[in-house]
Amino acid sequence: MKCSSIIQASILSLGVSALVACSKEEPPVAQSAPQVAASAPVAAEQSQPVASGTIGAVKPGSVRFHYQRVGGDYEGWGVYAWKGVKDEPPKWPGNLAFEGKDAFGVYLDIAVSSEAAMMDFLITDGTGKKDCATDQSVTFPPTIAQRGTEVWIKSGDCKVYTEQPL
Repeated sequence: MKCSSIIQASILSLGVSALVACSKEEPPVAQSAPQVAASAPVAAEQSQPVASGTIGAVKPGSVRFHYQRVGGDYEGWGVYAWKGVKDEPPKWPGNLAFEGKDAFGVYLDIAVSSEAAMMDFLITDGTGKKDCATDQSVTFPPTIAQRGTEVWIKSGDCKVYTEQPL
């Protein structure tokens, strides 16, 4: 199959018009396909998956902490993170307040240190009360500098989820 045929098939599946050139031996081939509204973004243009209801993609070089409390009482709750953070954390028992709401609960993005492979954290109420009695951590994927990453925390559950739990 010629290069133009492969690209033509790809272009037709996307429903766009394009001028394509593959090599010096093969002249450019103009292809026109019917204009069709795209039903989903092209994979190359997609950024880090975002949980339903969040505002924007996760920033490169950061962790998005999603947190859910039964009853929705988030007053004073936030993330206290110390190992693996880019910026100096607040002094204990302070925390970084959640900055937005989504379909899961609330969320906060924290920039990571470029030298770190993981981040230690606690979800606290700002006075020292911990949601989980033990320290929690998130190990960074190799793509964190380019795409960031997300974790989900459910109140009363010490597991750190890397995909949104039900």
